[in-house]
Amino acid sequence: MPEISSFAIILFILWSLLYWLFGGIFFSIIAAFNIRRIHKVQFTCLFSISSIIAGAFAGWAGLQIAASDLRTCTNGYEQIHRIWIEQFACGILGIVVAGIIGFVLMMIAGYAVFKFSRNKGGLWIERSEEDIEIDE
Repeated sequence: MPEISSFAIILFILWSLLYWLFGGIFFSIIAAFNIRRIHKVQFTCLFSISSIIAGAFAGWAGLQIAASDLRTCTNGYEQIHRIWIEQFACGILGIVVAGIIGFVLMMIAGYAVFKFSRNKGGLWIERSEEDIEIDE
């Protein structure tokens, strides 16, 4: 079973990076159009943790959904890259479905983190210069 666990690690890293990259681009566009300021460091840290958790979930769930297909595809290859190719080819539908579900969950979590990381001090347009100096 070590070949399946190495394949799960590859899926975990792949999904985490994709979620972090595309989710980060999506939320940076939202932040650019949002007048309210957000705590960038807090958002970045929480979003990175969320993408790692979502990537781990998507990798694990993809292998769980595709488990029956993966069991029928074991041909006894000895080379590790052949095993990964075989597992990916047999379980592609389950892996993609889990990836889409993970991406939707990542967007929901990212939106919650975005709302949580907003500055509670009000709009910068409405604030006086004294309030702005206190924040800095």
